[in-house]
Amino acid sequence: MQHKLKRSKAPKGRYFSPEIFTDTEFLLAERQHQTGWGALRMAHLGVMANADAYGRFEWNEPFLYIHIGSRLARVKFKRLLHLLALGDSKGKPWLCRYNEEGEFDPNGCYGHVRTWSKWQSVHEREGWRIGVKCPCGEVGINESDKNELDTEKNTSGETGYSPHRTDYIEGKVYMKSPFPGGKEIRAVWHDQGWYPVEHMLEFVTDWSGLE
Repeated sequence: MQHKLKRSKAPKGRYFSPEIFTDTEFLLAERQHQTGWGALRMAHLGVMANADAYGRFEWNEPFLYIHIGSRLARVKFKRLLHLLALGDSKGKPWLCRYNEEGEFDPNGCYGHVRTWSKWQSVHEREGWRIGVKCPCGEVGINESDKNELDTEKNTSGETGYSPHRTDYIEGKVYMKSPFPGGKEIRAVWHDQGWYPVEHMLEFVTDWSGLE
């Protein structure tokens, strides 16, 4: 199966809030399912480390097992993923699983960290790797419903980060903000995202957007 993936050319870094270790829902789930203290939280952190800038990842259990849970029995790691997808006491999943059509699917090839914006902070230059949005409706800290779902309503005079717009020219420089709420700067449109010109001079092919 040909997945809709792309490689981000921005630096990848992860920040984890210490509050995850005092989260009541994780504590209750670990006690109820007898996973051992911290097991669900560590698995959750591992998945976040493998997700893209919007909290999406390829649901490939052998790959995730090698990178996250190789010290565990494979069946235990698979159970932890299942419990994270099952969700908390309110029925809200920590991980959503869906397919290439953007539909919830227990056998889907993609996953999404629903609580991404709560527990994570990423570099504003990091881009998405999986272009299929999760049907849960939760958005990451680098995207918005307006940018992803209503880009056709944007006009040429609007500013802001919009990773899925198609009317900009690759390599062309514009006065834009490379991330939401930021100051307008000289930014180049490259690989479906905005980047400060000084960091991406090698990708600039057209300066006429400043005229």
